[in-house]
Amino acid sequence: MLDKSAKDFGVSPENTSEARSEQESQDAQTATPQISDEQRTQIPENDGTPKQISQEKLEANRRNAQLSTGPRTAQGKATSSRNSIVHGLLINDVVIKTGAGQENEAEFDALLAELRDAYQPVGIAEDLLVRELAVSYWRSARALRCERGTITRASKADPEKAELTEDPHELCKDAEARHKLLATSQGINFVLRKIESTKWEVRSSGSISAQSRRWLSPHKDWQRVYEKPDLLAALDKEAKELSKMKAQIELEEADEEHARVEFYAIPTVDALHRIQRYENGNVRHRYRVEQRLYELQSRRRAGAKPNGGRPN
Repeated sequence: MLDKSAKDFGVSPENTSEARSEQESQDAQTATPQISDEQRTQIPENDGTPKQISQEKLEANRRNAQLSTGPRTAQGKATSSRNSIVHGLLINDVVIKTGAGQENEAEFDALLAELRDAYQPVGIAEDLLVRELAVSYWRSARALRCERGTITRASKADPEKAELTEDPHELCKDAEARHKLLATSQGINFVLRKIESTKWEVRSSGSISAQSRRWLSPHKDWQRVYEKPDLLAALDKEAKELSKMKAQIELEEADEEHARVEFYAIPTVDALHRIQRYENGNVRHRYRVEQRLYELQSRRRAGAKPNGGRPN
């Protein structure tokens, strides 16, 4: 899209200046001049002496000015009809306006305005090149967002840390399952919930079922604790020890997560190559556009006739 010349967009750069001058001359013959009230009441004679006009004539001039509808010639109307198209060239197709990747068109307009202010383009050929520069810088910002998104996506929390369940196909044997659960803070949370359920069981039945004992410490003979208060006290002690273990494991997990995020601070080789290929081509094109714009503006300032916006 960016390598197109002004000719590719339906504009003939060779005739742009001549056509514009001819059009302005034709429109000037048909349009009502925009002059102040003071100028309207003092129209100079051939000898330079101001000529007074009546108030009625002044009001008639004002009414006529309101009837002006712009260019009247076929060529003038055709040129005017292309204004909105030319204004939106390159711009309408670069800003993403729908979907999750929607971009801010106002930010692009601000970027284009700053570049126009910096390069001060004259004529459609120069302005198209400035728009290409805006598109190129916009794409560079898009490449940075892609890099940021790649890193963020790679450094997200491990999907294996989902909520644990009591599915026997996931937990294996009782002793092995409890040992694995105590290795992570999420696993300890699972055991703590089981201890709370066991407390309700003791309060209602006064004992601990075999199904509940498999989540408790295997180093304690829970079947020899007969009194309800003793069972509840032992369960509270078990929960307190596990909570202390959980706090230590959470510190270790936080350090590990921080290291993992830092590890993904650089995108993978494939992602990095993809971004670099995109941006390298974009930057090379931007340099060519800047050089072409410099050449056009240098010719214009030197008074030379441009070569129609075509690359040398």
